[in-house]
Amino acid sequence: MLAALWFAGAGAPPVAASCPVPQPPDEALATSEVAFVGRVVSTANDNRWATVAVDEIWSGPALTPVVEVRGGAEPGVGTSVDRSYQVGVTYLFLVWQEEGRLVDNACSSTVVWEPALEALRPATARAPVGGSDQDADGPGAIVPFLVVALGAGVLGIVALGWRSR
Repeated sequence: MLAALWFAGAGAPPVAASCPVPQPPDEALATSEVAFVGRVVSTANDNRWATVAVDEIWSGPALTPVVEVRGGAEPGVGTSVDRSYQVGVTYLFLVWQEEGRLVDNACSSTVVWEPALEALRPATARAPVGGSDQDADGPGAIVPFLVVALGAGVLGIVALGWRSR
């Protein structure tokens, strides 16, 4: 039956992950290259690549408010350790960097967020670089508009003053 589905275009038959059982998050935090809490806002590549709104960075480099996490290979290439994500779900990502990308797989200790994970939050937790992950229509979205409008207004006044000379 699985072979029939595969040949019919349903994709490769499922394969058991070829990795050890992931460490519990409390143990993995000590050795994780990058750890952060974030909410998946969209996915691509069969839900294996996630666009994530970063809530808080627990360890690793500075991250922007929105990052991509790749839980699988390029499109059309699948492995037994691919991870998939769900839009709208918040995760504690325990990932690593590879060729400038954030990478994850089923062997990592990335987990769906639950309130009990708050107890693991380090005192050094920090916000992403460049502001918050507010929606485009949130209160923070008006600030850049106001700066541009104010700048344009000042330039207009200066131009009128220069022209009247």
